Amino acid sequence: MVLIADDQVFELPLGFSERLHARLSEEIESKPENIVKDSG
Repeated sequence: MVLIADDQVFELPLGFSERLHARLSEEIESKPENIVKDSG
């Protein structure tokens, strides 16, 4: 996987996406009061 941002290219390690999703899910579940619901 390659991330391109601000005219820079970063190669991401294998499994990065899965680990990122897992970490975000953990954070969201542990702090539901910080989640802003979309009203639209």
